[in-house]
Amino acid sequence: MWNNKRHKGTKAQRHKGMLIIFSSASGAGKTTIAKEVVQKDPNLVLSVSYTTRLPRGDEKNGTDYFFISEDEFERMIKEGKFLEWEKVHDAFYGTSRDFVLKNLSDGKDVILTIDVKGAKRIEEKYPGNVSFFFLAPSAEELKKRLRKRGTETEESLAKRIEIAGWEEEQSKDYDYHIVNDKIADAVSKVLSIIKKEREKIKI
Repeated sequence: MWNNKRHKGTKAQRHKGMLIIFSSASGAGKTTIAKEVVQKDPNLVLSVSYTTRLPRGDEKNGTDYFFISEDEFERMIKEGKFLEWEKVHDAFYGTSRDFVLKNLSDGKDVILTIDVKGAKRIEEKYPGNVSFFFLAPSAEELKKRLRKRGTETEESLAKRIEIAGWEEEQSKDYDYHIVNDKIADAVSKVLSIIKKEREKIKI
């Protein structure tokens, strides 16, 4: 279930709260798991990312993402508004610096749903976080989930699957690897691990 990488320091040294990273290949479920987890633990908050891509399905601005233009995104980069940002699948994604640091300072544990490149940026700036990488049960299941979105062409689907393989190879440095077969099981494992990580900080 996990790659037992040990933390290089602890977030408690800088902030009261714990920084938690959720990553996965597109379609493997990191965002769904994150939303379920924060509903079950009142001390967890989910950082809502900024993106230049268009909403999918019933996604809501300010709830799922902050949907903004590329010009606005570039302005925010220049103003230092992002803790990290990356271009993923031809769209930009960024994490709000102020939101994350304020909640950590207030004692909240903050979950970031970001890709592996963004996670590396966070690790460089804020070592000692807790990181989870979620995997689909199989490549076929990942394809099935992506097709279910109804937003992928065969070409874009093939590209996402190729990138998914690369992302899984890059995930070796994550603390925990969880196969997301059933959402309820994955959520239960994550909550149990977070509880143990909090206990380590108290020691």
